[in-house]
Amino acid sequence: MNKFVVMSASARFVDFWIDGRIKIIRDGDFPYSIYSDWRERKDYKEFKPLLDKSYQDVIRLYADELLVGNFEGYIGESTQAEIEVARLKGIPIKYYYPIGVENDKT
Repeated sequence: MNKFVVMSASARFVDFWIDGRIKIIRDGDFPYSIYSDWRERKDYKEFKPLLDKSYQDVIRLYADELLVGNFEGYIGESTQAEIEVARLKGIPIKYYYPIGVENDKT
């Protein structure tokens, strides 16, 4: 059965946003992300809470799975909050890299 997979990671991990989508599609599933480098916006600090809430709502309402881009073990505050939303809803959480494995993708 096809899954709706929500992608979660820092905007700085460009490779994840590209490679993760490809992996999800190759697995026969549907990727969801609103990736953009929002940090470039002048109103980013004002916009960030809305972006975070929107993403958490998508996870709550639609996600069959959460795929976390955890390059170099980094999981930021927003991603941690998204993981918690998925955990509370019982949504499976997968990590792009196994926990504890070093990698060089930034």
